[in-house]
Amino acid sequence: GKSTLVKALSTGSTLLKGERVLSKDTKIGYFAQHQLELVHPEQSPIEHLRDIAPDDREQDHRNYLGRFGFSGERIFERVAPFSGGEKARLVLALMIRQGPNLLLLDEPTN
Repeated sequence: GKSTLVKALSTGSTLLKGERVLSKDTKIGYFAQHQLELVHPEQSPIEHLRDIAPDDREQDHRNYLGRFGFSGERIFERVAPFSGGEKARLVLALMIRQGPNLLLLDEPTN
């Protein structure tokens, strides 16, 4: 039920009934557990952030990642050995950095 609703609101999938109306300026961020697979295991958190915000200074990247619990040398370590919770925090941080004005979370702590 809830997951289906969140997916219907976020993905633009065909609805069986009703309609979905969003402002043309709506930018949706959708988080679900399967999105942890989108993290590149050989990249570090700072490399992931550089990919989506290449013009930001390294100190800005460090400060931003620090707000999500990634600090010190941890931001340069590859993501592969990170726990599921750490990967989820990284995916959430990357999603928020992209500036959605609507954030839909489907069981983010599962």
